[in-house]
Amino acid sequence: MKKNNVLKIAGYSIVLILFAFFIGKISQNEYEDEDDKKILEIEQILKNREEKIM
Repeated sequence: MKKNNVLKIAGYSIVLILFAFFIGKISQNEYEDEDDKKILEIEQILKNREEKIM
């Protein structure tokens, strides 16, 4: 009986760790997408400034 309880706890722990890992990966991808958008906006602003100067 005690062995089964230990295995259940270990199983739940592994599932929780994997769940936290996947949530972290998803949120990291969202931040990277936002960073890419900001970089593209900055590049566009710089191009517009160069065109105005020339």
